[in-house]
Amino acid sequence: MPFAVVGPNVQKNSYSSVPVTGLDILPTLADLAGYKEKLPDALELFDLSNDVSEENDLAEKMPEKVKELDEKLVSFMNRVPAEKKQTIKGKSDD
Repeated sequence: MPFAVVGPNVQKNSYSSVPVTGLDILPTLADLAGYKEKLPDALELFDLSNDVSEENDLAEKMPEKVKELDEKLVSFMNRVPAEKKQTIKGKSDD
């Protein structure tokens, strides 16, 4: 899905083929805004087939599923040229 960005140090009419995930957005915006505080590092898990408004976070009830999905995401990000910011406690850039 296309993703457009305008901001400091972003060259006008530039293009990047680096994959973007939702996890990229908050750290990137915080960085662009000069936000220096630590960002929340909790992962959330929702059953979108029954909870499209994301009101019932299942992460505490299903920690093994959170771990499994996190490992799959990290594995995918390692296979593609994805830039990684520290978004998960204990995990950071290469």
